[in-house]
Amino acid sequence: MRNARRVTVWTWISAGTLAVLSAAAWRHPAWVETTYAEDIGPAIGAVLAATWGRLPFGAAEWLVLAVPVVVVIAGLRSLRYIRGLRPSLAEGGFAKLNAYVARAAVVLVAFYPLWGLHYARPALSTRLGWSPAEDGSGADTAWAARASAEPERSDLLLRIASELVTATNVAYLEIHRLSMPMRADSDEDRFDRTTVSHSFPWEANAAQDASIDVGLTRAGQFLALDDGFERPRSPARPVRNSWLLNRLHLAGFYFPWTGEANFNAAMPTWQQPHTIAHEKAHQRGIASEDEANFLGFFGCVLAPKPFIRYSGLLFAQRQLLRELIAIDPDRGNALLAQRNPGVQRDVDAAQEYWRRFDGRAADLQRDVNDRYLRANRVDGGIESYGRSARLILLWARESGGSLPIAP
Repeated sequence: MRNARRVTVWTWISAGTLAVLSAAAWRHPAWVETTYAEDIGPAIGAVLAATWGRLPFGAAEWLVLAVPVVVVIAGLRSLRYIRGLRPSLAEGGFAKLNAYVARAAVVLVAFYPLWGLHYARPALSTRLGWSPAEDGSGADTAWAARASAEPERSDLLLRIASELVTATNVAYLEIHRLSMPMRADSDEDRFDRTTVSHSFPWEANAAQDASIDVGLTRAGQFLALDDGFERPRSPARPVRNSWLLNRLHLAGFYFPWTGEANFNAAMPTWQQPHTIAHEKAHQRGIASEDEANFLGFFGCVLAPKPFIRYSGLLFAQRQLLRELIAIDPDRGNALLAQRNPGVQRDVDAAQEYWRRFDGRAADLQRDVNDRYLRANRVDGGIESYGRSARLILLWARESGGSLPIAP
């Protein structure tokens, strides 16, 4: 019993030490960026990829499902002793319960040195030398909202949204030319008659994953990110029990304890590449959701495969059109009408797909995710997902160029 108590005490000390060190790191974002994010984090990611990444299946999914089972078993075992008639048995039961809780605390707190300290990094716009006062990820999120009062910014939003609509239409035609024979009609006629790409025969596999990795590496080079971002990690994992993710309205998740990027394999195929790129951005040390969306978009449009580019383009197009319609309904709706009818059918099919799973489970997931993000100092909580549109605009304003799309 004495040895067990000694082990439990040291376990609590370990958990406390990790918690204190992690809390201290938040006060030193420069250290987090130059030492943890650029050196320690990528090294941890490489170790996780070399261990869990070698498995032929995703371990994160099964570990998540095992947690409630382990909790119930541990509770029952402790309760059996606590309800014992003799005081010695009850004391042993409380000791076992304390040991279980201490080990769980170590596992939970290990989240921060394994990956969670990336939340303490300076904002992406700051790291890239953009104006931090107008950072789309938190410092001043009113930049795009003020566009209606400042015509030059509204014009920028219109220009980028227009580029996205055109590029998405072109990508749509490209993937269908590759997947099916086309009649030798005029381009205008072909533009109107193309089929629906939510039925496009895309399958997440090693080749597709490698293509997304190429796109993310190109994005890192294009934006001059740190070398740690460009290092490839383990492949993304399709979740076998994706029906659970559907119920929770989850497209994917990153699991820091194994370093795995996981995605919903049941959702519409056109949404899968960008989701994978988003989770792979988390895997490469990008914590904020808007930044993961933003870099996931660049990773898709710079990828070699056209369907991956289509996924990223349509994701960004929807975000920017939503912003444009909110501040300039006439020009926004006029641009929306220029979508290829097949692209619009893809959007409608995805909206209908997710609408089927509305309910308490999805609401609970959103509430828990919002609290988690706010606890890690993500400004706006789940609202941060939509702010990647503002990062795209901020990039366009700073670079003054057109969208980079792989040939």
